[in-house]
Amino acid sequence: MLVPYSFTLYEMLMQDTKKMILENARHLNIRLNQNKKKAVIARRMADTILTEPLVILRHIPYEELLDLQKMVHDKDHAMPYRYGLTWNCITQIGLTDHVKSEGTDFQFIYPDLAEALKPVADKYIENLDPDAGKVRFEKIILGLLNIYGILSPDDLFALCSSFEPQLTSEKIFNTIDDSFLLQNRCIREEKNNLQFVSPFLEKNDSLLEEINSRHFVKQATFTLEEVLAASHAENPVPPENEATREVHRLLTETLGNEEDALWRISQLWMLINNDRDPYSLIQTSLNHQEMTIDQLKGNISIIMDWMNRLPRWIMKGNSSHAVYHKYERPHLTQTPPEIVLGPNARKAGISVSQEEFNEQWRGNVKKPGRNDPCPCGSGKKYKHCCGR
Repeated sequence: MLVPYSFTLYEMLMQDTKKMILENARHLNIRLNQNKKKAVIARRMADTILTEPLVILRHIPYEELLDLQKMVHDKDHAMPYRYGLTWNCITQIGLTDHVKSEGTDFQFIYPDLAEALKPVADKYIENLDPDAGKVRFEKIILGLLNIYGILSPDDLFALCSSFEPQLTSEKIFNTIDDSFLLQNRCIREEKNNLQFVSPFLEKNDSLLEEINSRHFVKQATFTLEEVLAASHAENPVPPENEATREVHRLLTETLGNEEDALWRISQLWMLINNDRDPYSLIQTSLNHQEMTIDQLKGNISIIMDWMNRLPRWIMKGNSSHAVYHKYERPHLTQTPPEIVLGPNARKAGISVSQEEFNEQWRGNVKKPGRNDPCPCGSGKKYKHCCGR
């Protein structure tokens, strides 16, 4: 037996605080009396889920529905689990537990929940179209938030309708109301202004400041396919760029399988968007094979080049590479002014050709230092702006 102990759903819920139970219940549209004691509230929530399991199935992401289905039919009610940057919804609600066995992490559900889900899960998932309706709407919203990091209601509505005309503001709010993930982790208020954010976003106040400082940067555009690929609640796939194929090959070779490579790619994208140092993850990704120092440096360079081409939240979905070439490089490669020597200069014997002046002019234009003002005009230091 994989799981060495057995709890009930009620006992699992009791491990959360009263506040967490009430909040999770609210996002599942389960009505509880907050004036009751924690044990009474947990019992009521557990009984509601076990007698009406659709309250869970209707509100969690499609990928997690499939995970629950696998666990329902597994003899141990378990499946392999990979710890990422965020918890999945079914763990946050308190439906799953975790155990490590023979070096592999597993998530599992306890027998009472498995028995409650068994009669309804298969039919519910079978009747659900993952490419239409509310599943598609949720994916579009989540994909946009994972690409841009933070969006105002107006921006979100405009982007959604550009991909899916059926996604009116009313349907967007209905989709959010029906989604545990979007309600729980994707709605924040900043100075009394409603904002929609990626579930991976850690600090939205500093992100807003960074975005606002780049008022001159236009929002990047993406295809519907790229938005849908970025919609995974745990492992969003970043849009491909010129270096993607090489990084995919490198990580697949060093890690030994494509699944691990795709997971690292997703985690690296979200790490740099939160301005967290990705070096340790890069290093552990490359430590699976013996390499010389030169090989290691070369491979790190490949990954860093790929990362510089990824959409960044602080740059409105643009990459560092794109911002440099569109906004910074023109400042560094301006056309030298045309020189005209006046009569006094000629009388004095001054003679400078346009070619000589151009060479001297360009020699004085250099790349800014890390602590110099960024030439893009944001007012920030170069190291905190386009030089990141």
